[in-house]
Amino acid sequence: MKKFALPLVLNSLFMLFALRGFLHALATHEPWRIATSSAGFAIAVGLAVALGLAIRKNAAADKAA
Repeated sequence: MKKFALPLVLNSLFMLFALRGFLHALATHEPWRIATSSAGFAIAVGLAVALGLAIRKNAAADKAA
C-alpha cells in the first residue's frame, strides 16, 4: 500500500481540481468550458478506477504470496 501513496495523493488533487473546474464551468455557462472540464473530470475518474484496480490486484497478489 505504501507504494500507492504518491499516486493516491496526486490523483486526489487531480480530482479536486477537475471538480473545481467543472463547477466553475457550470457557473460561467460557457459550453466549451463545460465540455473540456467534463472531459478532464472523466479522465480523473478513469484514473481513480484504474488506480483502485491496481491496488486491489496488488493486495490479491500479496495475499496469495
